[in-house]
Amino acid sequence: MNTRLIVNKKYYLGILFTAFSFFSDMSIADDNTRNGETAKTHKLAVALAEYGSFSCVSRANQIANFLGNVQGDIILFNIPVNAPDHRLLHATLIISSDKKEQEYTVAEITMAPNQVNGCGAVYQESSYVQKKCKNAILEEYPNYKSSPIEKTNLLLLPLNRTAKVIARPIGKGCLLTKYEVVQ
Repeated sequence: MNTRLIVNKKYYLGILFTAFSFFSDMSIADDNTRNGETAKTHKLAVALAEYGSFSCVSRANQIANFLGNVQGDIILFNIPVNAPDHRLLHATLIISSDKKEQEYTVAEITMAPNQVNGCGAVYQESSYVQKKCKNAILEEYPNYKSSPIEKTNLLLLPLNRTAKVIARPIGKGCLLTKYEVVQ
């Protein structure tokens, strides 16, 4: 495992290196992996187990494999030194892309161990695309209808009961941010 550990007073910051992914209109509620590939144990799950946060290992593996299903993601995470299996955990995945108009995706994952369902989680996946938001939405989410949010230039796409996308015009492109609560 390619790991560099930085210790400060309250948290360990683990960094693990390199990646690939693409923004999806699916949600974890729809499927656990992309492209029907068999999921492998993601290094995020392995790292959480090494730190002693066992309640969220399965959930971290589920989300990380859904978002990228590769082992090369850059992972940054904060894990409490004391009782890591009883406190909120946060990880950031930086996933490179093979799309010309999108260099990488940033996924923020927050996990709550020892919930009724084992480990509750929420993730936010953001990608900047060099296209107008309406065009980006049509390409990335062709089966969904967007609507403006109040009197703003933001667009909302509900994907299902637990997932939605917000499209924000930024510069000459669009920031697509997908949010999902994972139960």
